[in-house]
Amino acid sequence: NYTACSGNNGGNYATLNSLEFYGATAAMSNGNLDVAITSGSGFYPASRPTISPFTAGKKYYCEVTIGSKTSTFQSVGANTMPHYMTGSGDQYVIWRSDGQLSENVSGSSRTGSGGTYTNGDLIGIAYDNSTQELKFYKNNLLAVTWTFSSIPENFNLYTGTDSTGGTGNFTWNFGQRPFAYTPPTGFLSLCTTNLPDPTIADGSTAFDVV
Repeated sequence: NYTACSGNNGGNYATLNSLEFYGATAAMSNGNLDVAITSGSGFYPASRPTISPFTAGKKYYCEVTIGSKTSTFQSVGANTMPHYMTGSGDQYVIWRSDGQLSENVSGSSRTGSGGTYTNGDLIGIAYDNSTQELKFYKNNLLAVTWTFSSIPENFNLYTGTDSTGGTGNFTWNFGQRPFAYTPPTGFLSLCTTNLPDPTIADGSTAFDVV
């Protein structure tokens, strides 16, 4: 962990969690920052990072570059499970590459359009815990804004594909290399240094081995 003069501190950065994904395959490479997702009939495969910005208490920014696909659509969003699957009880916000928006969070259900994106587009993601506002940028232009009334437990970012077969590719950057675009003012990379200080300084006061 270190404090940077720019204010965007460094430390152990988030990567994709190789133990938490849903689908036929989610082949990860490049230090678990690149993922090739292969879909199959009946499910929506996806992958999620090791640190969630929704429970970390501050303002966070990251980027994901959309790679080539053979599936009908790719998706960027957030959910409560490592997959997006109709009827599973999952709560989610999804922005599909064909432009469709949908939300099912804490009883709130919304649909709309956020514009399309395709191979080579860079999606910036900014979340503010103080306002519970999630913003998506397409090539540095604001494309989608969601404001939540509450954040469900285990909510986390994800990328995925549709359930009709085919593949989708994504490349994440949580701050371990320079961002393509300057983060909004006050927004930090997703790493351990930028997490809130623990409320219990000495863990042995709360639990121990007997």
